[in-house]
Amino acid sequence: MTRYIQQAPVTSLSPSAKPARGFDDEEDMGGDTPVFSFYEQHVVNSVTHVYISKPIIEPAAYIPLIQFLNSRQQGDEVHIHFNCPGGSLSSGIQLVTATQNCQATVVGHLDSMAYSMAAIWFLSCDMHYVSPFGTLMFHVYAGGGGGGKAPDQKASQVAVDTTYADLLNTVCNPFLTKREVVDITENSRDLYFHHDTILDRLEGKHLQKKKASAKKAPAKKSTPTAASETETKGSVLEG
Repeated sequence: MTRYIQQAPVTSLSPSAKPARGFDDEEDMGGDTPVFSFYEQHVVNSVTHVYISKPIIEPAAYIPLIQFLNSRQQGDEVHIHFNCPGGSLSSGIQLVTATQNCQATVVGHLDSMAYSMAAIWFLSCDMHYVSPFGTLMFHVYAGGGGGGKAPDQKASQVAVDTTYADLLNTVCNPFLTKREVVDITENSRDLYFHHDTILDRLEGKHLQKKKASAKKAPAKKSTPTAASETETKGSVLEG
């Protein structure tokens, strides 16, 4: 149930109260005027925990959650706990959008695994907590662009491919490198990342190492080389 909470008005607690007299009081200090004014402001914020423990299914199932995220206010906290194998791309895109647009601080908790669409959703959160046993997995989506005539199916497939690549290049940047996105979308590779690697990548350490390595490389070398170990720090399995 969505509950809307408005900020309570500012109220004065002391101007009407006569201050107690002390040893240093003077007779001409202003009569009933208090020595200070004290104001208290009550701001009610919510802290909510959401558990994603089943595959992501059709969009209609998440309307209450999306409406909840859209109705949060600044100062609220939403903690999303992930233990999910992934699921619907269309639902995931809507959930990622709602998470990024949410006025509250959204904290993603990788309690166990977040695979495929769930991994992308996890990265869309404002802050992250990673269990010592947490695992992320990224791979190319399953399914196609729908039915219809062959040219229509091909055009639809190209549109979905483009959308998915854009999703990885924006939401998962800089966690995933551009070369890794190509490995996922064009080479159908599954990329797995575990606790230490996830933390390093969330902090951007893999990019710092890449820049340091580039500075040490000879200036004359211009031919492309194979992907560095830093870029493929996660376990790579053939899809």
